[in-house]
Amino acid sequence: MAYCTFQAFFNFTHKRVDYDTFKAVNDACLVYDGKLVIDTNFHTNDMAIRAAGPLTKFSNIYYANEWTHSNFNSKEVGFQLAAAMLNLFDPTLEPVFEPPQDMDRLIPMYKGCKVQGGSLPGKHYYVHIYKPGIPTRLDVQETQPDYGLAITTGDAIKGNYFRIHVNRYSLIETITCFSKNPLPISNYIPLFGQHERLLNYLCSRWSEGLITDLYRLGKCIASETFLHHEEQDRRGENFISP
Repeated sequence: MAYCTFQAFFNFTHKRVDYDTFKAVNDACLVYDGKLVIDTNFHTNDMAIRAAGPLTKFSNIYYANEWTHSNFNSKEVGFQLAAAMLNLFDPTLEPVFEPPQDMDRLIPMYKGCKVQGGSLPGKHYYVHIYKPGIPTRLDVQETQPDYGLAITTGDAIKGNYFRIHVNRYSLIETITCFSKNPLPISNYIPLFGQHERLLNYLCSRWSEGLITDLYRLGKCIASETFLHHEEQDRRGENFISP
């Protein structure tokens, strides 16, 4: 654990809706149940009003109160909202996709990674890239028989802590870094969902004791992966995305 000296600490872990936002929702006669209630197509009870993001929750008819947009990647949710509204602006466009029958009875699931991070007191930097889902304590996850492999190097006190979790399918599922130096977060994100073989057989090299500094290795691998994706984008080639 890292220690630092400061005069005040403000904890913003539990986010709530401020009064002005609640009043605006309430005055518009929208259903509010702790959060703004929506269906799987982003509709509120007023079909002319759509909503998305951490302020919303799915209706109780889906029996999925633990799942909200806050469990998923905000950019991916926003993209789906834009796609759902596109035909309102141009009715001549073909539908982006045809949802299967009875799909409106199931909540949508997104695959893009969640990213949390920022600057911390004491000039430290933190980033946590992980699979979307219902938050679960790490010690509980590690007790699962199909958890996979956790590769950890460095120390938080020294400012070079780096941890990569490879799931049972050998895919990168979690990246956690705590450093004294600024982190290239945009370069780390493409690593999510990649097979460990694409990272030069990361797991086998770890078991052989050939990896001692994931922080330094991560910067090199992230840069190579980022350039690899950029090159494929220019060529118009398909590649496996997270």
